[in-house]
Amino acid sequence: MGKKKVSYKNRIVAGITAAAAGTGIALYIGAKLIGVPSYTAIRVFDGDTFETKEKQYIRVSGIDAPELGRCGSEEAKKMLEKLVLGKKLYIKVYYHQGARLNGLVYNDHGVVSTAMLSSGWAVLNDRDNVDLPEFIEATQKARAEKVGIFGPKCTQTINTSKPSCNIKGNIRKGKKIYHLSACKSYKTADIQLYNDDEWFCTEKEAREAGFTKATQCP
Repeated sequence: MGKKKVSYKNRIVAGITAAAAGTGIALYIGAKLIGVPSYTAIRVFDGDTFETKEKQYIRVSGIDAPELGRCGSEEAKKMLEKLVLGKKLYIKVYYHQGARLNGLVYNDHGVVSTAMLSSGWAVLNDRDNVDLPEFIEATQKARAEKVGIFGPKCTQTINTSKPSCNIKGNIRKGKKIYHLSACKSYKTADIQLYNDDEWFCTEKEAREAGFTKATQCP
């Protein structure tokens, strides 16, 4: 009778579950079983970066959390603290990013990135080329349920705190664009405060902040 094929992802998760009481795990790298040590986080910097007991900075692959000072940044940091502090961690490093190692991080319950995405306090990035379907599913669910940064605190279509200041300023791919209520793009544009978008009261205010009018405006 032939051996049952086990997917790479399932091998990892099974290994982590089996290692809950040990000091490390064994992962399949290709067809080879490799022992992997566990790590301990001692400090969390923000929603996607932490430091281990070995003084190694780890950047969690597959996600982007709000930069410190932006909407949702404190909540994202607290969520990552909950997932990594006091836990046994297993890290699959992809590459060096300056002084940091960029890699997938696992605790005894699974992939930390998935938990961050499910919470809504991080967004999916495709720069790391991490191909896990659960990342997309977690992101879609968080968006649909409007949790975390996708909720009204950080993603807005109406300026509830100051309704008269209704000019939408978006920052997308390095470009700063503002939308007036008469613009065709106005209804589909939302203000992502976690992405440093802004509300403006006047066009002058928007232009002074470096924004230019959307092309779909009269």
